[in-house]
Amino acid sequence: EINPIAIMMTTEAITEETNSLIPNLLNEKEPLEVPPISVERALTSCGAAAPKNHLGGANNTDDVDFSSMLQAKSMVVPSMESHYTNKDCLQTLENGGCLFTFACRHELDPQQQEMVNSMINLSAFQDETKENFVPHYEYPSEEEEYTILLARAAYVLAGVDIQALYTNPSLLSTFAYQQSCQPSGTVIWNDYDKMEHDTFRITKPIIPYIYNFTIQFRVSGIVELERLSRHLGIRVDGGILLERTKRSVPPKEDATVKCKSVLLYTILQPGVVLVTHLTVLLQQGLPEIIERAIDTFGSWGLVETCETAWRTRRYLQMLLPIRTTSGKEQDNDKDVFFDAVDNDEEQDGDIRSLSDNGNFKEAMSGS
Repeated sequence: EINPIAIMMTTEAITEETNSLIPNLLNEKEPLEVPPISVERALTSCGAAAPKNHLGGANNTDDVDFSSMLQAKSMVVPSMESHYTNKDCLQTLENGGCLFTFACRHELDPQQQEMVNSMINLSAFQDETKENFVPHYEYPSEEEEYTILLARAAYVLAGVDIQALYTNPSLLSTFAYQQSCQPSGTVIWNDYDKMEHDTFRITKPIIPYIYNFTIQFRVSGIVELERLSRHLGIRVDGGILLERTKRSVPPKEDATVKCKSVLLYTILQPGVVLVTHLTVLLQQGLPEIIERAIDTFGSWGLVETCETAWRTRRYLQMLLPIRTTSGKEQDNDKDVFFDAVDNDEEQDGDIRSLSDNGNFKEAMSGS
């Protein structure tokens, strides 16, 4: 016997379920792809090996020399949104160069606004307003008006197992990593006993001999990458968040209201990675003369980006070398990549575990 009430209820349930799917279907977005960067050219340009077993150190004059050569093929980009759409920008990355854009503003254009809103409230804290004593912020804000500093950099790494970094973000907070990858003039604090876990502290010159900036960052992985990926317009495979924290609890108030920095990694092919580095800082009470001076620091920021890229390439190529078999495939790549692990005792077809890498153990023990 057919029950008309049951049929009606079933029909209504199906209709309701169908209607609930319509918004998702309408809002479904096309998957993002990697930017059209020639991997072959990038391999040649970015895969040069550094001396084996040399993890580098702060203020090495060789770094300045090599990064100066890198500057010659790098560029300051006026607009942040053209990094991965402009032909000259893509060619710069393919040739091993770096891109850098900087702005110091009260009023933002739509691209800058989305950059701020996509990352300024990312946090490893469950409630950063209570636990880290920073405000929730959306631009534009009717309540507060800050000077907003924005920086965007990009470069390519080659010969690096980047997944081993963004799945183990604690590595980035170690003294060894910071000492090896920060540009010249940066002071890395080594009193880790006074810091929380996964934290590092640095002092950087903003205006040499006039204005220095000390900041402490907590490092964590980024789980939700969709909005950042949409902002960049490219696929993002992994990310690391650096958020400003303070030593004192409750912290003393200062001019820096909030600061977030993200490292986003796009794998072009195994071992070849596009790095996008975004930073947003909310500042209050910044003197107008310093604000105007900082806004012109694009070329200075490019110098730092080039040195950071050079040092990061060298360090990660040694610390996290591309994990390939020790047979024919590795022989084909030996002119481009190098292995920081002594392979003399390896058998053909073996894959070295990251935990067997002495450089990796050394770096992690130095935290």
